[in-house]
This record gives sequence, C-alpha cells and structure tokens, in this order.
Amino acid sequence: MSEIHSDIQEHRLPVTRVTPDDGHYFFGYFDKYQFDPTGRYLLVNKASFMDRQPTTDDELELGFIDLHDSNRYRPLAHTHAWCWQQGCMLQWLPGEDQTRYIYNDRRDGKFVSVIADVHQGEIATLPLPIYCISPDGRWAASTNFSRLAKERPGYGYEGVLDPWQSQYHSVGDGIRIMDMQTGEHQLIVSLDQLATHVPVHNSFAVGPHWTNHLLFSPDSKRLMFLHRWRLENGSHQTRLFTVGLGDKDLYLLNDRVMTSHMAWINAQQIIAFANQYHWGYYVFTDQSSLVHEVGPGQFEGDGHCTTSPDGRWMLTDTYPDPKTDRRTLILFDRHSNRRHDLGCFQSDSKMPVPTRCDLHPRWDRTGHLVTFDSIHEGFRGVYLLDLTHVIGN
Repeated sequence: MSEIHSDIQEHRLPVTRVTPDDGHYFFGYFDKYQFDPTGRYLLVNKASFMDRQPTTDDELELGFIDLHDSNRYRPLAHTHAWCWQQGCMLQWLPGEDQTRYIYNDRRDGKFVSVIADVHQGEIATLPLPIYCISPDGRWAASTNFSRLAKERPGYGYEGVLDPWQSQYHSVGDGIRIMDMQTGEHQLIVSLDQLATHVPVHNSFAVGPHWTNHLLFSPDSKRLMFLHRWRLENGSHQTRLFTVGLGDKDLYLLNDRVMTSHMAWINAQQIIAFANQYHWGYYVFTDQSSLVHEVGPGQFEGDGHCTTSPDGRWMLTDTYPDPKTDRRTLILFDRHSNRRHDLGCFQSDSKMPVPTRCDLHPRWDRTGHLVTFDSIHEGFRGVYLLDLTHVIGN
C-alpha cells in the first residue's frame, strides 16, 4: 500500500462501557444493528471465559442492556451455537414487532434459528441457522456453519457433522434462502457452481471451498457473499459475488482473490476492503465494472467497514499495531476525504487468533452513536461513544 497520509484528525471522545464487569460481554460482527429501533436496548452476548475456543458443551448467555435504566443488563436466553467473531448471529428482527429478535442454537443434533421476544420469550424455531436477515424481514440467508468451524475457526459452530466434509465443492452445499414465515428453504448457489464459475482458477481443485460474510442489499433483492477456497500451503483466497434471491444474475464483482470485509452503502453500491490497484477500501457498483478507491493513502490495512445511513461517513477499525498492540477506531468523511481517529484501544496479541476481540464498530440507526467490543480493560466489554462532536447534529 502507499505511504499513509499524515493529515489525520485525532479526537478523544468520551467512551462509556455499557456492560457489567461480571463476565465477558460482546456483540460480534459489525454489519448488524445492535440497537433496537427505539435506540433504548442493546443486544449482547455473555460468556464465562474469553481466551479459548468454545467447545460443543460451552453455553453462551444472551441478553440486552437498557440504556434508559442505568445500563441495566437483563438475560434473555442461552445457546450452544456460537463463535467469538459473530456470536450466535443475535440480531433484532425487522417488522412491526420491534421487540423480537433471532439467534442460532443447536437442538436435537442440528443447527436451527430461534425467534423470541424480549418480553414474551421464545416464539418459534426455524429449521436452518441464519447468517443474515433481509431488511424487509421476509428472508434469511444460511450457510454451512459446520464447514466454517473447520475452515475458518472463530466463525463456525461446533457440534454438528458436516455432511459434505469429504467433498471440496458439493452440488448440495452452499447458500440457502429461507422463508421467515414458513421455514421453507432452497439452495440458490452451490459450492460446485462457484467452483465452476469462470474464470476458473487452477487452485480450485486443491482444497475445500466455502462461503462466508453473507449480507442482503438494503432493498432485500440481492445478496452479497464471499466465495473462498483453500490452497495447498494452507492459506485461502477469495472472490466477491452478488446474486438475486431466486438464483438469478449471479455476478462476480471482484475476482482479484482478495476481498475481506464489506457492507452495502445502498442498493447498488458496496464498500469493501479488497485488492484492485492495491489493497485498500473500494466502492463497487453491483453488476458493473465500476469501482473507485476510498481515501487513497489514508489507511494502514484491513478493517471492518460500514457507512452511515446517509452514506457520507465510513466507520472502520484496524487490526493491532505490531508495535503497540493497539487497535484504532476510525471515522472517514467521504465528502472531505478526511480521516478522524476516535481512539486507540489495547489488544492482546497473546490470545489465539480465532479468539481475538476485534472492535467491530457498529452504527445506531440515526448515525450518531457507535458501539464496539474491546478487551482494553482486561475483559470483553461493549463500549459506546457519541459522534455528534465530529459529525454534527
């Protein structure tokens, strides 16, 4: 990458830990709303340990923080299908019932998803674990979490055998779309379809394939995802795809074998850390070759990127600095092309990689508040900061 631009605005905004210190609290990924539609409640996961991989028997507690009641924590449920990077996919359900949420669990030897209400408790069980929910609440996308547990420790779940474990790219494995009302589902993209999608790389034949990082477009019409495959040296490579929900218009958006984290800006544009001219943040236009770099020379490397509701601000983080072991929280103004550093937070490089605690910064629904996970106090906690001083009212 090019030399880092020096014109960085540094801010030291007040940071508040909103979770108690009686356990290890986190939310997980950066591409889901942790805030409920009213902005009062924060969904959280609570673990009893922090520095090893969960086993089949380890249980995770789910709950929420009431920001209007002195950040009081209230437990809700438990699950045996979870990981450190993405929890159990705990998230609020879109729709009129604004107190409903969904999470993954392992029941009767299978991974499933559970719909519940913060006041009424469990409501329904669906036959597939969910990766993401469409913004209109009609659909869920699912992938093979057993395969993820083997190929990407920290992202999958233990306890269920992968029925396609002996096959590199099965015609029966891949991405499924599930009807949230009926539980009916269909395979819309198979691993074999991805492994034969031109251009076909020679390395496709040497190791397992899988999909990860699924996310619906804001208009609920398309899904983006990463196609990954294992190389002989143990590393992996990546292609970025989008697809329509009815197995329509599968589109290869980036074939330069490196896309890491991404999010939709709007129904046509995607922001991603990827390889194009070099590694950096880029805006891709779906189903087209249009692409441009965000903030050339402004970023050291990979991070978990999303944009504010109006698309102006990009929120992201860094991996630990090799000298200080600190992660930086970054806000980037796409209008003025200026980077704002919001704070640096101590990490722990001695922790095994799959158990690491990335900041995974997350917007509230107004674009003024941010939450993130961190271990800078020696335990996992969820932290809150207000961006109004930087972005205005």
